[in-house]
Amino acid sequence: VIFFSICWGGGGIRDPWPGGPVSEGARRAGWCRLWDQGTILAAEMARTLDSIDRQIIAELTKNARVSVAELARKVCLSRNAVRQRLEHLEHDGTIRGYTIMRGQTGPSSTRAVLFVYRNDRMRGVNVLAELRRIPEVVQCDLLSGEFDLLVMVEASSADHLQQVWQQISALPDVKDIVTSIILRSVIRSDPA
Repeated sequence: VIFFSICWGGGGIRDPWPGGPVSEGARRAGWCRLWDQGTILAAEMARTLDSIDRQIIAELTKNARVSVAELARKVCLSRNAVRQRLEHLEHDGTIRGYTIMRGQTGPSSTRAVLFVYRNDRMRGVNVLAELRRIPEVVQCDLLSGEFDLLVMVEASSADHLQQVWQQISALPDVKDIVTSIILRSVIRSDPA
């Protein structure tokens, strides 16, 4: 559900951008304001995703690199209509960004999970800055509970993994590391 402001009054309907009448598409999508002789009364109204929005999201989930023209063909709309819908979905936060998901690693790569203990949980930002500089670090999450950080590492071999482990363990604010090598991925899904 997406929330946006709509203004109620008796003055008539205007485009959300001043000047000009409301398009039929904007009216159906709920993108309009009502004016009352210059006085705006705000209320919140929910706008749910329609079937075309859900179809656009499904197509982007399959392939985020699809062109607007191809996406328009698949959802049977004009390119401009799809572009406007994408802008609304992005503005509303339904689409927060476009990213890549790394494919399955090659047979010679080694992946590991490192649970990192820092000397000072609250002020250990130097560790985070250093981890960002290590290309083999593919993920880093702050944790509550026993461990401070969960660090995912991808290396070309076990020896390479050991070098990365030594590099991380040598950082001044790292107290200890518990390492688990990933044998096989059983479930891998796109994060929500």
